[in-house]
This record gives sequence, C-alpha cells and structure tokens, in this order.
Amino acid sequence: MAEPVPEPPADPAHTERTVEYHASRPGFCPEPVHAPVAKYNVDSLIDQRSLVVTRKVPPSYPDAARKAGVDGLVAVAALVCEHGRVVEMRMAKSIPLLDDAAMACVQHWLFEPIVVNGTPVSTWVYVPVRFSLR
Repeated sequence: MAEPVPEPPADPAHTERTVEYHASRPGFCPEPVHAPVAKYNVDSLIDQRSLVVTRKVPPSYPDAARKAGVDGLVAVAALVCEHGRVVEMRMAKSIPLLDDAAMACVQHWLFEPIVVNGTPVSTWVYVPVRFSLR
C-alpha cells in the first residue's frame, strides 16, 4: 500500500483561493466510509475524466455573476469516497462570484469509485466547471 502524501507546506505566494467546503452532512453518504481517507494534495489530484461520472449536475449561473459579466473556468477539488459520492470539496481554481455555484453542482455528482487491488478507495478528483455567458 502506498504511503500517504503529506500536506504541502503553506506557500505565501500561492494565489489560488483554497476554501474548504464540507459536503459531508448526516445522511449524505448513506454507507459508512471504511476506506482510508485520501490526503489532500493539489499536485496529485486525479483528473475527473479518469473516472466514470454516473450523475453530473450542471451548475446554475449566479445572477450576480451574470449581471457583472463574469464567466470562466472554476476548478473544484472533490474527495470522492469509496461509494462514489463527493464528501468534501476545496477550491482548486477560484472565481469568487462562481465558486459557490460550482461547489453546489459538484456536491451532487456521483462517480464510480477508483478500485485498487479489488477494493474501492477514496480519492481527490480535479473537477473543472465552466461558466459561459455565450
């Protein structure tokens, strides 16, 4: 079994906003999580395209962002548990007016979990969410 990846040291020059958002609330993941929880490391995120998405919820465009003419790509780092549900999220690439809408949609996505040696495991996944006014 691979050793856990340590948390990266804080970098004062790092400009990305890293807001922690916990989607884990009572009843969110009906089965208990038995697999070891993967450590968050922005450099070792798995691209969402590497997993099978079984339910993808589109984002709702925030009115304030639409009125301000804000669009672009927001990226969410999502912890997918052994059951394929998103149980924790952090912003990997932030646009403040779009962040909450991106996290609100990603928290409802479902994935086929990664399987290692026949056992489903939790993993951090990089999920890009595009907002376009066109």
